[in-house]
Amino acid sequence: MYYNTKLFTAAGLQAPRTWDELKAAAARLTDGAQHGIGFAVPATEEGSFQFEAFFLSAGGSLTTLNSPQSVAALQLLADLESSGAAPKDVLTWTQANVEEQFANGSLAMMVNGPWQLPQLAKTGMTDFAVTPIPVPVGGTPSSPLGGEVWAAGNGPKSAKAAAVIKCMTSQANSLVWAKLTNYVPSNEQAAQQLAAGAPLFKSFVDEIGGAKGRTAALGVKYPKYSEALWTAVQSALAGRATPAAALDAAQKQATAR
Repeated sequence: MYYNTKLFTAAGLQAPRTWDELKAAAARLTDGAQHGIGFAVPATEEGSFQFEAFFLSAGGSLTTLNSPQSVAALQLLADLESSGAAPKDVLTWTQANVEEQFANGSLAMMVNGPWQLPQLAKTGMTDFAVTPIPVPVGGTPSSPLGGEVWAAGNGPKSAKAAAVIKCMTSQANSLVWAKLTNYVPSNEQAAQQLAAGAPLFKSFVDEIGGAKGRTAALGVKYPKYSEALWTAVQSALAGRATPAAALDAAQKQATAR
């Protein structure tokens, strides 16, 4: 989570670590056209991906979308939006839109990835810092994993493909790739080198320790569950259903034959 250090200092606030601190800071920093926090939860995989940071940090499981932990995470976002601390635009914003609003001072905090660091640099914004995603009391910061993936099949050229993957995911090459893409590398040594040389990456690297693969438990079923999840988020934040009812419907949608 990114936060505007100038706004936080002026308000006498510290970076929030818990959900209660997040809600309090977001409310305190909401004033007129300025909102306390922004995130992207459109009706796409991007919406599921962004919500899953809160969902997984609460202890939610993608195999059971309507668990109490999942409901609590969705209730948090619904409360932020209904209170005005987060704008209603979050239902259609992309991560790029969120970065633009943060850069122009319309948001005091934003949920986003390290790939936005070059975009913020282009705007000349320097009064910001990055902190792990806030969690409920006793929770552990987590994030969804999965994006660019190397894979080798079982054909006659598999050995050569595996050799290429091994080369590309080595410590040295992982570090080069990470610096070019602004992603956290899967190689742990490379990730630590990245954090040591670029302090803004430290929170992202630290959070990877508790991260979970989006397809780890669901495999090819993940897209169906993801669609059900983003549908629930849209429904709850638009006020069409309570978080509990929206996620109950999502679980039925995901498991329907």
